[in-house]
Amino acid sequence: MPDGITVLDLVKKIEIDPTEIHLIMINGIRCEFDKIVSNGDRVGLFPPVGGG
Repeated sequence: MPDGITVLDLVKKIEIDPTEIHLIMINGIRCEFDKIVSNGDRVGLFPPVGGG
């Protein structure tokens, strides 16, 4: 990934609809779409979960 890419940039690059993402985590810490992703970061993108 290029330096300075945000989570939203990454999501668009891998062609995921941002409205399908409920939770974003980078290196185990919750964040938002405007967070900068650094080389070596582990990014987790999670959809809304239902259940009962």
